[in-house]
Order: sequence, then C-alpha cells, then structure tokens
Amino acid sequence: MNFVNNTISGNHADNGGGGIYVSSTSGIPQLSFLNDIIYGNIASQGADIFNYLNSASISMSYSDIGTTFGSYNNGSGNLSTDPLFVNPSSNDFHLSSTSPVIDKGTALGAPTTDIEGNPRPSGQGIDIGAYEYTTLKTLTVSKLGTGSGTVTSSDGKISCGVSCSSQFPLNQVMTLSACPSRGGVIFSGWSGDADCADGIVTLSADKSCTATFTQCNPTSIAMTGGLAGVFGSINAAYAGAASTDTIKIIASNQQENLVFSSKNLTLEGGYDCAFTETPASFTTITGSLTISGNDSAVISGIRIQ
Repeated sequence: MNFVNNTISGNHADNGGGGIYVSSTSGIPQLSFLNDIIYGNIASQGADIFNYLNSASISMSYSDIGTTFGSYNNGSGNLSTDPLFVNPSSNDFHLSSTSPVIDKGTALGAPTTDIEGNPRPSGQGIDIGAYEYTTLKTLTVSKLGTGSGTVTSSDGKISCGVSCSSQFPLNQVMTLSACPSRGGVIFSGWSGDADCADGIVTLSADKSCTATFTQCNPTSIAMTGGLAGVFGSINAAYAGAASTDTIKIIASNQQENLVFSSKNLTLEGGYDCAFTETPASFTTITGSLTISGNDSAVISGIRIQ
C-alpha cells in the first residue's frame, strides 16, 4: 500500500498510533510513505506511527514523521520537525510561509495537483503533505452608485452583500457577477484595477474591483413609442404600445408575468436608465412570458427565470 502526499495530523488514540496503527496477523504488509506529513497526533506510544510487533514492512522517503514505535526503513529526504501548519487547532493544515517542508518533497511519483487542485510544484520543488504552499492574493470588491445590488465570485467565496473580499491562489482566474436589486436598479459597469473591466480577474497580484449600481426612476422601467411612452412596468408598456412597437427595458430585475395576445412587438432588454444604449447586460424577468393567439414577439437581451 502506497501513501503519497498525505497529511495525517491532529488525531488521537488511547494507546498507540494516533496517526497510523499497523497490526497484522497474516503475512507482512508492505507500506510505503512518500511526501507525507504524519505529525502532531496524540497517543501514549508511537503517537504518529505505531508498528505493532513490527508486523509490517514500512518504508519512508521525503516525509515528515513525528513520533514512531517499531521499525521502519528510513529512506532519503525524511524530516522529523514541526511542519508549521497555518492553524492546526482549527483544522487548517495548509502550510505557513515558514514551513520547513516547503520544496522538500520529490516529484518522482508525486501528483501534479494538491488536494485543492492547485498545481504542483508551486515553488522550486514539490511540498511535503496534502497541501502545496501557494502564495495567496486578495480580491476585494466594493460597490458604488445610487442603487444597490450584490456581487458574487464564481466559487462563492465572495458574496457582497456580506463578504466583500477573499484570498485566492496566485494567478487563479475568478469571475465576478453583479446582480442589481429589484425596483429599477441597473448594473452600470466595473471599475478599479484594469483587469476588472470585464469582471474576469486574474489574481497575479492583489486586486480591487468596484461594481456601480444605478437607481433609475422606478416609474421608468420600460419605454415604447419614444420617451413620452415611459412606464413603471413591462405590462404597462405593453398596454400602451401600438402594434409592431419596440419595448425597451432597463437592465434590471423585474418580477412580472407577461401575456402578449394581440400585438406583434419587439422586446429588448439591457438598456441604461436613459434607454439610449444597451450595455453587455440583460434584463432578468422573474415570472413567465405567454404569447397567444396571432401575436408574435422578437425578444433580445431578456432572461426569464
């Protein structure tokens, strides 16, 4: 049995082998440890590895091993030192920046990624243990404007709202999504670091991105037939529209059930508050759209959920 790039720490046993206890009544099992941390476990004997009656043949290479009981074959590159986890009392077994096991493993037989999918190696060499030490960069989100909304990251670590910054591995690509509140609010765009312009951010350094939300006039949700035909809802705009008109809707979140039954209309979403341009955005309608009878509609920039 082969163990490669594992971290076994913080476990308890009443007698021997808080980390690993080996006993065999039939044959001699072969155990191999490579790039493993087995350290910081608790037991009365052999806290980290207990080889009962030397019942197994154990070989270790490029591993950080604490207290043992019984025999094992001591290969190349082994350590017996505190690996300096970030916060083991809170079960955070990532390596701190001063960990002595960073770059001390071997690439021969090691996986190409760590337990979190980060590439190995991240530095000059393979790290010992389950986690590859990775320099973390901070992505911070702020919000501006007269409107309100939320910003989330593609992995869920940022939800602003509540949590407006998080740390990510160096060069990780993160996608930010801005969602305006209901009631005539639109997302007006990204600012901050240059990399924020499209909401797709590469964490080559600490980055700060700002989402701007604009509160449009709540009575100016949809327009048809020119600025004189501005309405506070899509249904009201439909009622006021003539056949073949275009209804323009601001890039907001609207909760409406729409029934088109007697007019052939064009429905366009994603407009700014002045209905003068369509940013790279959508109008989101929470509800339904029913087209019946001889009616037809050309729809663009609309998301129905």
